[in-house]
Amino acid sequence: MTIVFDNLMSAVAFVMAFMLGHLGAHLLRSERLVLANALLFSIAFAFIASAETAITAILMAAYAAIFVHLDSRRWVSAGVVPVTAIFIAGRIASDHGDLSLLFLPFIYIRTLGTIVWTWRFPKERFAPRDVFLSLLFFPTLPIGPIQFADRINVAALCTLPAKEDVAYGARRVLIGIAKVAWLGPAVTSQLAARFSGMDDGTVGLLFKVFALWAGLFNIYVMFSGYVDIAVGLCRFVGIESRENFNRPWMARTIQEFWQRWHMSLVWVTNNLGYHPYVRRTGHRYLGIVLAFTFIGVWHAFTWNYLLWGFGHGVALALFAWTQRNPQVRAIWARSQEYPALNLLLQGLGWFATMTYVSALSDFAAGELG
Repeated sequence: MTIVFDNLMSAVAFVMAFMLGHLGAHLLRSERLVLANALLFSIAFAFIASAETAITAILMAAYAAIFVHLDSRRWVSAGVVPVTAIFIAGRIASDHGDLSLLFLPFIYIRTLGTIVWTWRFPKERFAPRDVFLSLLFFPTLPIGPIQFADRINVAALCTLPAKEDVAYGARRVLIGIAKVAWLGPAVTSQLAARFSGMDDGTVGLLFKVFALWAGLFNIYVMFSGYVDIAVGLCRFVGIESRENFNRPWMARTIQEFWQRWHMSLVWVTNNLGYHPYVRRTGHRYLGIVLAFTFIGVWHAFTWNYLLWGFGHGVALALFAWTQRNPQVRAIWARSQEYPALNLLLQGLGWFATMTYVSALSDFAAGELG
């Protein structure tokens, strides 16, 4: 939340004003006031970030709401092309600062997902006002988790949360603030630089690996901190948010990593892109590569991120191939008979996975090469 404000106190004041307006609308038992309060603060939040961000977000949200209202599921391409054009124009019009890189991809993927959802799940109809609200809702606007009108809607906002939800929300917000205001800036952001400077002869390579891990860990701390704040604020107002992380540092394979990292993005890509593509073409492995290449370009319009996505896609496709290959599966089954060997293979898998993912992350950021 602090990414659009000068300091933490400004962010807290903004959230408190929203909560007071939300409580007042509840006391008056007015759905319209609940919706108006949420939209007012969400649009204000976007404008505080930048006028380009706000205008792009409003245009895409309005287009998606109209698309859903017209029930245009047969014309999904007619919906995808305009919002993609608006997204690209918004990127070009922005100053390419951190805020635009954070906001616009998340706005775009939710808008695109809403349009494709209308085509994929025609029985699960969204109300246009819920579409507009879900795409602009300020706790999840800049950095997710990625979710749609099935979770963020007026009915959910009009439901008073239980005491347990309020307590859980407060705990998540405090954890998130601790991560983004202290742990990330003061601790984890310093680790990569310290390890990079420890180039001591034969162990220098090991320190470089530690530096790669530290860089990815810092991204995780900051990213998950903002997600903690978003999930906590959603729970405060009665919205059961999707989660984005599930201890990704325990991943022993590239597939397991993406089952634990940015889970809402993977859910959207799988259900609204990859699975429909495979059902239509039968090209499972190509579908994986294309899906993650798209995710790379979605992050940023750079060659580094395109290759980052391609690298993840190729690794996942190769892993998926090994999972379906009878000879590889037989070798793996044999290894399970020897606990020590199995433990060694899992350790090597963990080391290789985290090093590969960290190196790709560093490359995407322009640190390698």
